[in-house]
Amino acid sequence: RFTGRRWVIEAIDAWVANDNADRIFWLLGPHGVGKTTIAAWYCAHRSVVAFHLCREGHARKADPCRAVLSIAYQLSTQVPAYQDALNALPLETIVGEGRDARTLFDDLIVQPLAHIPRPRIAVVVVDAVDEATRDKRNDLAALLAEQFRETPDWLRLLVTSSSQSEVVEAFQSMAPFRLEAAGENNLRDLREYLDRELRPYASGQLLRNATETIQHRSAGLFLYADLICRDLKSGRLSVDRLDQIPTGLGGVYARLFKHEFPVVA
Repeated sequence: RFTGRRWVIEAIDAWVANDNADRIFWLLGPHGVGKTTIAAWYCAHRSVVAFHLCREGHARKADPCRAVLSIAYQLSTQVPAYQDALNALPLETIVGEGRDARTLFDDLIVQPLAHIPRPRIAVVVVDAVDEATRDKRNDLAALLAEQFRETPDWLRLLVTSSSQSEVVEAFQSMAPFRLEAAGENNLRDLREYLDRELRPYASGQLLRNATETIQHRSAGLFLYADLICRDLKSGRLSVDRLDQIPTGLGGVYARLFKHEFPVVA
């Protein structure tokens, strides 16, 4: 049910095709606007050599050392020369010495990649890096911002996040591509999505009213719209009772509140 987003995909494709572009493409937007869906689509339809999907409250996915190991392994399955370079290293010793993430990144990614022939442009995707924040620190964002440019220029990084202060601080030298919830392109995509998803339940003026109502109440968030459509499919909501906001959305708002105000008791 992926809908629209052509303007975002075109921007990422143009970045990949531009030899002089920044090495990092930072997709920035609020929670629920659809960044993870875009990242997943890009992984499925473009030449992505490795991806790491962070998740709130998941310690292993937030661990920068594990992220480095995962990216290195995935990259080795896509670039044979890099796999050969890794196999020539004492990997068990390197990994078993309890090295910090920056040392691992240098030993397993930067140094081996420096000695292989230049392949085609390759993209690594790290989604929702803001969800790797722990105790007001985001070591994964800091690692990527500080170390990724040490890799060869044929390797690119597509990273997505919200405007969480720890991530913004890490990537402050970069100009983000902003996915604005209230932006014209985003609202057009959302309307296209709703118009298609609501057609089984309404037509004519009722369809237009339902689309406008849900789009307005969504504040531009695809997550809200998706949950409304799921409630329509399950029968918990009807297009002629749109004034009754389902209680199931409380969980969404609670999660967004937790992201925005993590220290509130």
